Amino acid sequence: MSVNAPNDNVLELKGLKVRFDTYEGLVKALEGVNFNIKSKETFGIVGETGCGKSVTAKSIMRLISSPGKITDGEILFKRENNGVIDILELSDKEVREIRGDEISMIFQEPGEALNPVYTTGYQLKEAILSHQSNEFLKEIKNEIEREIEEEDSYIKKKLLNTQIKLIKRNIKKEDSRLTKYLSKIPLINGYKDKLSEKAKEKAINLLEDVELSEPEEIYKNYPHELSGGQKQRVIIAMALSSEPTLLTADEPTSSLDVSIQSKILSLLDELKEEHNLSILYITHNLGVVAQICDRVGVMYSGRIVEIANVNDIFENPLHPYTISLIEAIPSSEKEELNPIGGVVPNLVNPPSGCRFHPRCPRANERCKKKRPSLKELEKDHWVECYHSGDKDGELN
Repeated sequence: MSVNAPNDNVLELKGLKVRFDTYEGLVKALEGVNFNIKSKETFGIVGETGCGKSVTAKSIMRLISSPGKITDGEILFKRENNGVIDILELSDKEVREIRGDEISMIFQEPGEALNPVYTTGYQLKEAILSHQSNEFLKEIKNEIEREIEEEDSYIKKKLLNTQIKLIKRNIKKEDSRLTKYLSKIPLINGYKDKLSEKAKEKAINLLEDVELSEPEEIYKNYPHELSGGQKQRVIIAMALSSEPTLLTADEPTSSLDVSIQSKILSLLDELKEEHNLSILYITHNLGVVAQICDRVGVMYSGRIVEIANVNDIFENPLHPYTISLIEAIPSSEKEELNPIGGVVPNLVNPPSGCRFHPRCPRANERCKKKRPSLKELEKDHWVECYHSGDKDGELN
């Protein structure tokens, strides 16, 4: 299923299935997940704990490890220069070139993502060098070449012709070998230090971008010297250091208090515009969805059951599960809460047909026997339900 024109998609998942082999049996964590993320939009996945949101994010990054396994589907990613690729068909080496570079991820616990032994500046600088050293090296190569060609340059005066020829030959080497070569020649060894200087400069600029006051001081601090909100901003800066196309955020504000949470969400929205990002935002919080997302995919028991613009999700929900989620939101206008009845299904032995049918007030025999497909009932509004759009009967 393709829900939008391919040229508009940064990412598209088709029929993604993930299994976990456990002592209790085979867990069917994802059962044919379909959705797309458009260029420069924030797409949210919302659902109850255990529905498969984080598994989806990790699948995109190819971070599903044993006993988990991606068993079927496609993850189509639009690269800047190389067209559309299927991430599931890439070698481990090719995936590493994309992961943390063109696709970055912000994890739930910022404290666990930072090494307590090193300063935040050192860690951010290393992240920059691991992804952008080639860009910095090109600048240094050009500078060395200009120095060699100038008659009155310091290098030209101090080196012999044979040494200059040797430098000209080695300057053409691949970047990893060039770095080692520069460090062996005392006269031009200083150029290697420029790599570190350029990375530090960019690190401080990124700390400014994520609105950390006194970025030079934050650069020197160790993680334990930072607050939770400051740590999360550092993690966001690290994620942006590779200038990614897609940023995946897995409940990045769940451990923060409400006031800090709101500021981080506003920051992500601003950074999306400044850095031309597409964002996949994972959350169980509908309030967060309302604040940051452009479109939303509602997930239930390993399936995307509804996709729509954020306003339509709240004002015109069509799937019974989405309706139940909206009705369960606490409000001062409600005399009592309306929790969703029933229990979350066991993914070792999930219900037949529609996985929501045991909890659905409108389920019938058809729902129990055959799973509905995701269909576009209104413009850009996709629903997986036989009853949606017709409150008194079934869809034809």
